[in-house]
Amino acid sequence: MKRITIIMGLVGAVLALAVPASALRRVPRTGPYFNRLVVSGYAGSGLTVGEFASSRPGDGNHKSGAVGYAVDVEMFFVPGVSIGATMAGHTFEDRSDPSLETNLTTFAGFLRYVAYTGDVVRPFLRIGLGGQRVQFQDRVNRFRSDFATYVQGGAGVIFRVSNSFSLDGQALYNYGFTENAYVPDADAIVGFDTKYWTLSGGVSLYFP
Repeated sequence: MKRITIIMGLVGAVLALAVPASALRRVPRTGPYFNRLVVSGYAGSGLTVGEFASSRPGDGNHKSGAVGYAVDVEMFFVPGVSIGATMAGHTFEDRSDPSLETNLTTFAGFLRYVAYTGDVVRPFLRIGLGGQRVQFQDRVNRFRSDFATYVQGGAGVIFRVSNSFSLDGQALYNYGFTENAYVPDADAIVGFDTKYWTLSGGVSLYFP
């Protein structure tokens, strides 16, 4: 046992000498991406894809260019990795009749990983899971569906202005499993899944 202890001590000493101090500090445990609460606001546009954009009977027939927003609250619980919650909304117009609109309301949790590639500009990856509700409306009527499962994934870039403020941009792919979501007021189902990209920019505030 004593021999094993001595060998382990020697191995540890060799590793300590072989690994430069800079490598041990590669992921800092201070700064805006560790043990910080972050509140972000985004605005941007939605680009429809798949059956959400298709004009075939029973599909969505929605055009791109939706006006959208998102509000995020997250906590970096380990260096460069956060867990958070988002609330988002987007309004898509019908391709054939601009008076027909579809509003998407989304609530989701997400994980975000920020890469340590520099002090000012840093890329990130993001995935999320939650629920989405579809609302159909024209000038008179509004019909809301029940919530359905929703997933998102994408990437973005953070431009760090200061230790407490940054400008962000992101591109997210969004998929709502809404095809069979029930619409109580119309006694019907949505009939299609919501598939779209969101391109947005925003600002983030870091606390404390």
